[in-house]
Amino acid sequence: FMTVRQGYLVVGRSVEWRVRRTQYHRSTRGTVWHTAIKIGNGFVRSEYEVEIPAWLGRVLFFFGPRYLEKIRIAENGWDFDLFVGDLTGLYLAEAEVPSVNTPKPTPPAWLHLVTEVTGNPLYANKNLSRLTQTEAWDFLAVHA
Repeated sequence: FMTVRQGYLVVGRSVEWRVRRTQYHRSTRGTVWHTAIKIGNGFVRSEYEVEIPAWLGRVLFFFGPRYLEKIRIAENGWDFDLFVGDLTGLYLAEAEVPSVNTPKPTPPAWLHLVTEVTGNPLYANKNLSRLTQTEAWDFLAVHA
């Protein structure tokens, strides 16, 4: 599993520019910084991600207005996110594939325990990251 903190520098209808710090647990990778641009919405999106030095990640974080923090478990093509901070109590699952011709991975049997949100813009991380603390609590009251 990994602990993720990510912020968004640009957010548009179908494009986002993100900076992310990932701390890998039970791994020799330690802490890794990435920046990524995602284009598109929903199940199939293009993503261009590169690893960056920690100093650059910290500088880019300075410019991001809001952040998400979550624990992520990746399993068989699915990402399971357990949010912390303002969104504590929100548990989501999503799958992304490289093309429309790629079948959606088979979900694990316990998927019903979390909300599967692939393609639902309400749950897009880029949108969740923009919620104030009060908005996050209101969101959780309805959706968690």
